[in-house]
Amino acid sequence: MLILSYGVLCFSNLGTTNLDVKALNCFHKCYSDSTTMTTREIYFDMETNLNTIRSKKALEEVKYFIVSQEGVYEISVHSDVRFKKETAKNITQRKAQLIVDYLVKEGVPSDCLIPVGYSYRKPIIQNPVTENDHQLNRRVEILRL
Repeated sequence: MLILSYGVLCFSNLGTTNLDVKALNCFHKCYSDSTTMTTREIYFDMETNLNTIRSKKALEEVKYFIVSQEGVYEISVHSDVRFKKETAKNITQRKAQLIVDYLVKEGVPSDCLIPVGYSYRKPIIQNPVTENDHQLNRRVEILRL
């Protein structure tokens, strides 16, 4: 399992691959799940353009997560509740597609990537109050199906 959250990369059920050793260099805090990677370190400019420079490290970690194990992956983007429902759905779907497009350009097979924009339908914090609560709900998840 690999989770990237606020720049923290985590593994459980570690093997002995080079990826695991590289990832351990920034290993701090783990969450338990075996098929999901979560990141809040993929950035977009003006809500519609992937900022590949600022997001490079996280995008590389997503790529390594996917290519290190065979499977089909859902690339899902989540927003917070402060957007209108249709706007949030369209924006999150577009962001998910931008991530997929980037990964395909980097050599990940397109037939193993499914972009999904969830808008704010799957929050981590059900009734967010603080900015930190909203920030926890804004994330990208990579789920091995």
